[in-house]
Amino acid sequence: MSTDVYGGPPRLQYNCSTAADLIAVTERRLWMALPRRCWFDMLTVDGLATLVAASGGLRESALMMTAKSRFADKLASLQDNPAMSTGVRDWLEVSAALIGAIGTVAAIWLALFLQVTLVERRRPVLYLAFSDDRGEQDLSIIDLEDVVYFAYRPRVYAKASKETARNVEILLLRARRPENGVNQFHIPDRSFRWTGIGGRLADIPPGTWRRFDLLNYVVDRRDEVPRSALLAGIIPDSQETSPSDPIDRRWYLDDPGRYEFEVAVTADGMNAAGWRVTFDFSPGMFENTDLMRTHVGNIKYERMKIV
Repeated sequence: MSTDVYGGPPRLQYNCSTAADLIAVTERRLWMALPRRCWFDMLTVDGLATLVAASGGLRESALMMTAKSRFADKLASLQDNPAMSTGVRDWLEVSAALIGAIGTVAAIWLALFLQVTLVERRRPVLYLAFSDDRGEQDLSIIDLEDVVYFAYRPRVYAKASKETARNVEILLLRARRPENGVNQFHIPDRSFRWTGIGGRLADIPPGTWRRFDLLNYVVDRRDEVPRSALLAGIIPDSQETSPSDPIDRRWYLDDPGRYEFEVAVTADGMNAAGWRVTFDFSPGMFENTDLMRTHVGNIKYERMKIV
């Protein structure tokens, strides 16, 4: 581009193809302007640096600020010239002080931008997804003829172009049973177990996902009257590995009706994300797996505010 640096007689024209050329030309023009026009020149350098920064050239803007700082040093060195008048010297002192202040503000702004804005843009973002389509494998079925296991395993996605989500944990904050159910024991608020890991913590790289055990449904058909048990996939007490089925009735979801889980997805360096998960439980026919897989259905999830 062709740039007229500040104009006015004598009018100088420079051809600048890059921001670096503009910086060099600006610095030369500033030096040529002493002492008559340097105040207006310095203001224009400030405007050029702001314009370059606004267009995304942070590096070029910083280089222009550096050129302006070097010019400020030249102004200060002229104060020792005995041939210069007192008025000009005082004016140069004020100009040098203003230039230093502007450079300090620019440096602080750049540091805040790098430390706050860029860090925030790289912060992990996590969200849930579940599908009862067998092709997605969120519903795992193990049929051992007499005993059938159903595992409901939603996915936790980490958004691409972010940092790796480290120490991700799925917390059960609240659980609500059907209002008219017989079993009204409080469902313990624990951490859900990661599928295939067994623990409560996992790392999720950006653009990928991991599953966790939301529900486990077991149907035992060895007796004449089949028995079934539905349990949340939370880790009992402080155990990190899967124990045998707990005998405490608090852990069982045995009443038909709608259940509601309030879940928090947490990770290092990010605010917890709240999710509300609801599902219906209606035990019925046990002749085959297609009928049994309908016992737990209508699984829905939505974002919620944690209170």
